Amino acid sequence: PMYLVLYAGQVIRHLLSERASRQIPNEYQAQRATRLIADMVDFAVIIINNAYLSDSLRNEREAQSLRDSIIGRDIAIECERARASLFDWNRQL
Repeated sequence: PMYLVLYAGQVIRHLLSERASRQIPNEYQAQRATRLIADMVDFAVIIINNAYLSDSLRNEREAQSLRDSIIGRDIAIECERARASLFDWNRQL
């Protein structure tokens, strides 16, 4: 689910930012590194979410196509049953 991806992105962003601020002595460079980390993680989350949505849409289209084909078969079966019933009724006359 997307909420887990967003949460994981937040955790990763936080952990990497803390590590950068601890390991980079220059405050300005640490802030720049933190901003770069945030941008990269956000971009990764966007890519993951787009892939998830694309897969979800494709799965939904395939499911709808399957439902449509099943409905079409059901209608064909019902038409055949009605035809057989009419044939039997005509034969009994």
